Amino acid sequence: MRKLVLLTNRFTEDIAPTLTDSCLIAAMYHFFMKKASNLKIVILTGTVAFRQQVIYRCTKPLPPASKPVHPADWKSSHFWAECGGTIIDLSFFRRIYAGEINEPLKSKITESFGFDRGAMIASSKTFEQHEFQYIPEYSLSIKQMEGIVTNTPRLKLPGTDKLILPKGQ
Repeated sequence: MRKLVLLTNRFTEDIAPTLTDSCLIAAMYHFFMKKASNLKIVILTGTVAFRQQVIYRCTKPLPPASKPVHPADWKSSHFWAECGGTIIDLSFFRRIYAGEINEPLKSKITESFGFDRGAMIASSKTFEQHEFQYIPEYSLSIKQMEGIVTNTPRLKLPGTDKLILPKGQ
């Protein structure tokens, strides 16, 4: 767990606070972790709720890897990573602070957790104790994540000067 937290901190240090796209952040995180460690990271999308109130709901799976993937395909969904039973949500607070949810719910969350929060990393049991529910519905394939990153021009892998590019490019 310590290695996971340290690497996640290193990843988030280089992500602009204004970047709130959970799909893109999760895909970038997957490639970062693949290069930085041997930890197996899975990127999931599904339903996220707080105190029984749904915040994000995946309405449909992303297109198959053979079709182009564009931001409109994932904008209403939320994406997170899982590693050995640990949930890593890199963009929950980013999206909350950017005003992507209604004010009464935003107020409840900021009252409970405060402002200027980063990634959330905990077991699903710990999330449940804090009244969060993460219900996975779909996982992203490597090809889908490559498409997401490829369609976002000139992304740099956090912590390096290297661009994130799919194999063969």
